[in-house]
Amino acid sequence: MENGMQKVEIVNTDNASDITTLWLDSKHKMAKKITAIIPAMGNALMTITMK
Repeated sequence: MENGMQKVEIVNTDNASDITTLWLDSKHKMAKKITAIIPAMGNALMTITMK
């Protein structure tokens, strides 16, 4: 993990393969990176990164 970052995983209770992961910046109190596995799209991985 990067300094000052916390990793949070959110798992759908209906579908365990539907996972969203957030990297939270404790100092700025916001998500710096988000990844999500999308089962409806053949388990595609979507990544969002803040610049």
